Amino acid sequence: MKRHLTFNPQFVLIYGRRREFDERPELKRLRKQWEPPGQVVMTFDRLTPARNCSWYPTVTKRADQKYRALAVPPTFKLGPAFAKDFAMIEGIPEALERNAWMSKERRAFLISRLPYWNEWSRQAEKGIVVSNSWE
Repeated sequence: MKRHLTFNPQFVLIYGRRREFDERPELKRLRKQWEPPGQVVMTFDRLTPARNCSWYPTVTKRADQKYRALAVPPTFKLGPAFAKDFAMIEGIPEALERNAWMSKERRAFLISRLPYWNEWSRQAEKGIVVSNSWE
């Protein structure tokens, strides 16, 4: 079954600490202006790790509309579920190389497997895809 999805970006502006807003009521009024549709404003105090996002890379979108990896977490993994998405991101090998919290062997393994998953994502026939299949 194919689903036709529309990409609707949501932006998060992380600004200051909660106590700054509590101590300065005028900032609370300004905050409303910073929240147009599709954008949420929060303080650094509100940030918490999300276990189900533990392998997401940090990317930037360049002026030429291409995505480039800035960083990958030590929990980064490859597999069929997001192979097509990762194939659109340039610079993952370099981001892996910069990761000091991942063993040298793990980095080398992931870098060696990226071409496989990039090619796999371009194939028309992929066979049976198991969503919990990860490397």
